[in-house]
Amino acid sequence: MLGAVIGDIVGSAYEWHNVKTKDFSLFPEGSRFTDDTVLSVAVADALLHREVSGISREKAYAMWYRQYYHRYPDAGFGQMFSEWAEGREGRVQRSYGNGAAMRVSAVGYAVDSIKEIKREVRASCHFTHRNREARHGAEAVAICIYLARTGQGRMKSGIM
Repeated sequence: MLGAVIGDIVGSAYEWHNVKTKDFSLFPEGSRFTDDTVLSVAVADALLHREVSGISREKAYAMWYRQYYHRYPDAGFGQMFSEWAEGREGRVQRSYGNGAAMRVSAVGYAVDSIKEIKREVRASCHFTHRNREARHGAEAVAICIYLARTGQGRMKSGIM
């Protein structure tokens, strides 16, 4: 998760610029955390409190996302997410963007099987990224983190 946060901060100053060089300043002026960091922390919080919430995993993620959105409304959330976070409960977004993948690093660290990772990622995407491609991207990120954490390679894990 630390890598996700540092990557978010470093990349924030370059996000809207077409930078094609590997020679760049590590923390340039204007670097800051963005919505990706905020929602990464929300995912970690949801995972830490998954046993006590008393609601479905999908609703728990939605609750944490909304709570963190309201804590950090100026973190650079996209219009679609902001409308969802400000809107009525239960509304589903079918975003196919990379936001679901950007925030799931904690899932790869906290969950102990690929089957459970897929279940957790599905829950984390349910209300904001109910799109197959967005979910698959998030699964790929979380599974790679899990494989790195457990010292497994693609071949050892049975993933083709």
